[in-house]
Amino acid sequence: MKNVWFAALAALVLVGCEATFVDPPAPMEERNIVLRHFFYFKNKLIDTNQVFALDLSGTQIRFKNVEIGMGFYHFENHLGDTVFPVKGDSSDFVLTTTSSLFGGYTPIYKIPTGTYSGRHFWRIGLDSAQNAIPTNSWSPESAMNRLARPNGGYNAVVIEGWWKLPTDTTSDKPYKPFKYTISSEALNELVDYQSQFTVRKGRDVNINVLVKVNLLLEGADPAVVDAVDVDPSNPLFFPLLPSFRLNLLKAYQIQL
Repeated sequence: MKNVWFAALAALVLVGCEATFVDPPAPMEERNIVLRHFFYFKNKLIDTNQVFALDLSGTQIRFKNVEIGMGFYHFENHLGDTVFPVKGDSSDFVLTTTSSLFGGYTPIYKIPTGTYSGRHFWRIGLDSAQNAIPTNSWSPESAMNRLARPNGGYNAVVIEGWWKLPTDTTSDKPYKPFKYTISSEALNELVDYQSQFTVRKGRDVNINVLVKVNLLLEGADPAVVDAVDVDPSNPLFFPLLPSFRLNLLKAYQIQL
């Protein structure tokens, strides 16, 4: 055993100042109610290399990121009583996002072990108080930075990628940028999911959501308009909100 320690010491001397230090492991994630979003275009999982074609125009598109902000959660039992969060609960829902690029695994709340029957509720978008949080409040690595709007507030949905016409031979892949945003001030949609489930120690309760982005973009074409911002302050695009909301309700499919 002594020889092993001497060998380790010699190795440290040899590497000298090139030695690196390993950060301590991150604290264990205790939130066990997890939203798992899967982003699809028709029957194909979205990634940054996949090229898709819009049905009517044939416009080719490629996605950089599809991101949805979420800022609310509660669970009601089968009697309609709100069980979690309870008053004084320290495990408040943390503002967060789900993303096709940065990950769709989103822990949202910690519920104690036991068996439950009732309904989960969460929101797409932030309420007025959450939307008013200064955009410089977040750490540099926070996902909320990606949803921050230039003049304050946050987006509920961001769809970003590239497009090209099918007759364009300049590039093999779509290369012209497009970006569609819908602000939380415009959209704050409550969704719900009925289930009976058992919370066990060390195991997650997964709620799977399929986001069909082809339905989300129904009626839109980046070749016609490549920058859309649905917000009350934008009279040009705000009238599109009812159509987009309808698209969202069709595209956001909770797996029962």
